Amino acid sequence: MDRPSLKISQTFIDFVKSVMPPVDENTTEDQIRTFFELGFMVWNAVLLDSVNKNNFYKGYIEDLLSQNPGFDMFIRPLIERRKTLFANDKRLIGNFTVIYKDGNLNVRAEARAVPKPKKNKK
Repeated sequence: MDRPSLKISQTFIDFVKSVMPPVDENTTEDQIRTFFELGFMVWNAVLLDSVNKNNFYKGYIEDLLSQNPGFDMFIRPLIERRKTLFANDKRLIGNFTVIYKDGNLNVRAEARAVPKPKKNKK
Protein backbone atom coordinates (compact mmCIF):
# COMPACT_ATOMS: atom_id res chain seq x y z
CA MET A 1 0.00 0.00 0.00
CA ASP A 2 1.34 3.41 -0.95
CA ARG A 3 1.60 5.46 2.25
CA PRO A 4 1.76 9.16 1.49
CA SER A 5 3.36 11.35 4.11
CA LEU A 6 0.12 13.02 5.25
CA LYS A 7 -2.39 11.36 7.54
CA ILE A 8 -5.50 10.25 5.66
CA SER A 9 -7.60 12.78 7.59
CA GLN A 10 -5.45 15.70 6.35
CA THR A 11 -5.42 14.28 2.82
CA PHE A 12 -9.22 13.97 2.99
CA ILE A 13 -9.56 17.62 4.03
CA ASP A 14 -7.22 18.74 1.23
CA PHE A 15 -9.24 16.69 -1.26
CA VAL A 16 -12.67 18.01 -0.24
CA LYS A 17 -11.92 21.65 0.59
CA SER A 18 -11.53 22.59 -3.09
CA VAL A 19 -15.27 22.14 -3.71
CA MET A 20 -16.56 23.47 -0.40
CA PRO A 21 -18.01 26.96 -0.36
CA PRO A 22 -16.49 29.35 2.18
CA VAL A 23 -17.34 28.44 5.74
CA ASP A 24 -18.74 31.17 7.98
CA GLU A 25 -20.75 31.53 11.18
CA ASN A 26 -23.91 30.41 9.37
CA THR A 27 -22.39 27.16 8.13
CA THR A 28 -23.68 24.07 9.89
CA GLU A 29 -21.89 20.85 10.68
CA ASP A 30 -24.44 18.99 8.52
CA GLN A 31 -23.59 21.15 5.50
CA ILE A 32 -19.89 20.47 5.91
CA ARG A 33 -20.52 16.76 6.49
CA THR A 34 -22.43 16.56 3.19
CA PHE A 35 -19.32 17.66 1.29
CA PHE A 36 -17.22 15.08 3.07
CA GLU A 37 -19.80 12.37 2.32
CA LEU A 38 -19.58 13.25 -1.38
CA GLY A 39 -15.80 13.25 -1.14
CA PHE A 40 -15.81 9.88 0.62
CA MET A 41 -17.95 8.37 -2.12
CA VAL A 42 -15.82 9.76 -4.95
CA TRP A 43 -12.47 8.97 -3.30
CA ASN A 44 -13.28 5.30 -2.80
CA ALA A 45 -15.21 4.84 -6.06
CA VAL A 46 -12.43 6.16 -8.26
CA LEU A 47 -9.82 4.09 -6.43
CA LEU A 48 -11.84 0.87 -6.54
CA ASP A 49 -12.63 1.29 -10.24
CA SER A 50 -8.94 1.90 -10.91
CA VAL A 51 -7.84 -1.19 -9.00
CA ASN A 52 -10.55 -3.37 -10.54
CA LYS A 53 -9.99 -1.88 -14.02
CA ASN A 54 -13.69 -1.19 -14.58
CA ASN A 55 -16.31 1.54 -14.18
CA PHE A 56 -18.58 -0.28 -11.75
CA TYR A 57 -18.72 2.49 -9.14
CA LYS A 58 -18.71 5.23 -11.76
CA GLY A 59 -22.13 3.86 -12.75
CA TYR A 60 -23.43 4.51 -9.24
CA ILE A 61 -22.09 8.05 -9.36
CA GLU A 62 -23.73 8.63 -12.75
CA ASP A 63 -27.05 7.38 -11.31
CA LEU A 64 -26.69 9.77 -8.38
CA LEU A 65 -25.97 12.66 -10.74
CA SER A 66 -28.96 11.84 -12.93
CA GLN A 67 -31.22 12.05 -9.86
CA ASN A 68 -29.44 15.08 -8.32
CA PRO A 69 -28.05 17.28 -11.10
CA GLY A 70 -27.05 19.97 -8.59
CA PHE A 71 -24.29 17.70 -7.26
CA ASP A 72 -22.54 17.70 -10.64
CA MET A 73 -20.64 20.91 -9.88
CA PHE A 74 -19.09 19.23 -6.84
CA ILE A 75 -18.69 15.61 -7.91
CA ARG A 76 -17.07 16.04 -11.33
CA PRO A 77 -14.24 18.24 -9.98
CA LEU A 78 -13.68 15.71 -7.18
CA ILE A 79 -13.43 12.88 -9.70
CA GLU A 80 -10.87 14.85 -11.70
CA ARG A 81 -8.86 15.73 -8.55
CA ARG A 82 -8.85 12.09 -7.45
CA LYS A 83 -7.62 10.91 -10.85
CA THR A 84 -4.88 13.52 -11.11
CA LEU A 85 -3.68 15.10 -7.88
CA PHE A 86 -4.43 12.13 -5.62
CA ALA A 87 -3.96 9.23 -8.07
CA ASN A 88 -0.94 7.82 -6.22
CA ASP A 89 -2.76 7.57 -2.90
CA LYS A 90 -3.95 3.97 -2.76
CA ARG A 91 -5.65 4.20 0.62
CA LEU A 92 -9.39 3.75 0.94
CA ILE A 93 -11.15 5.96 3.43
CA GLY A 94 -12.99 3.94 6.06
CA ASN A 95 -15.05 5.38 8.87
CA PHE A 96 -14.81 9.12 9.28
CA THR A 97 -16.24 11.83 11.49
CA VAL A 98 -16.64 15.54 10.89
CA ILE A 99 -17.02 17.94 13.77
CA TYR A 100 -17.42 21.66 13.23
CA LYS A 101 -17.66 23.66 16.42
CA ASP A 102 -16.86 27.27 17.22
CA GLY A 103 -15.30 27.78 13.79
CA ASN A 104 -12.98 24.78 14.09
CA LEU A 105 -13.12 21.85 11.69
CA ASN A 106 -12.01 18.47 13.00
CA VAL A 107 -11.99 15.51 10.64
CA ARG A 108 -10.99 12.03 11.68
CA ALA A 109 -10.69 9.31 9.10
CA GLU A 110 -9.28 5.83 9.00
CA ALA A 111 -7.23 4.51 6.11
CA ARG A 112 -7.93 1.06 4.80
CA ALA A 113 -6.11 -1.17 2.37
CA VAL A 114 -7.71 -1.82 -0.98
CA PRO A 115 -8.96 -5.40 -1.25
CA LYS A 116 -7.33 -7.44 -3.97
CA PRO A 117 -9.45 -7.72 -7.13
CA LYS A 118 -11.48 -10.90 -7.34
CA LYS A 119 -10.37 -13.30 -10.03
CA ASN A 120 -12.97 -15.00 -12.18
CA LYS A 121 -13.25 -18.70 -11.47
CA LYS A 122 -13.20 -20.96 -14.48
